[in-house]
Amino acid sequence: MPNTTDTTNTTTETEATTENTTTEATETTTTETTETTTTTTTESGEATRASTEVTATADTNRGEIIEVEWENVKHIYEFRQKLQDMEQYFASMCLKFEKDKANIMSQITFGQNDLYTMAEQLQKSHNVDTTLTYELKLPANTGEKGYFLRKE
Repeated sequence: MPNTTDTTNTTTETEATTENTTTEATETTTTETTETTTTTTTESGEATRASTEVTATADTNRGEIIEVEWENVKHIYEFRQKLQDMEQYFASMCLKFEKDKANIMSQITFGQNDLYTMAEQLQKSHNVDTTLTYELKLPANTGEKGYFLRKE
């Protein structure tokens, strides 16, 4: 039969919140934490440790209005401000993007119309029959010739 030794340590901690005196009664909270540590040693000398922690709440704030000091809410307030700033920046960025997109789309449309008008003027300047359909083949490189090809 293995030879084992059990050692059990129990630690109890008690935390109590301070009671704030205001025009309304504020209830206090008492929290008790109990930690139990068990150590087991086997014949080979190996030690095994197990720890359990139990937290019990005795009283809870149940006042209608519970004040919180600035130091306790400051980080939440500042985080909310940063989040609101990011949301505003994102909204501005999206609005600017949509305006720029509409402007570029308008420039593309005008450019396509101008390109078609320039091709028509070139067709007229070369006395190409307007009753037939031609496609303007532009050169692949600078300095090469372009062609009007009749479409069937």
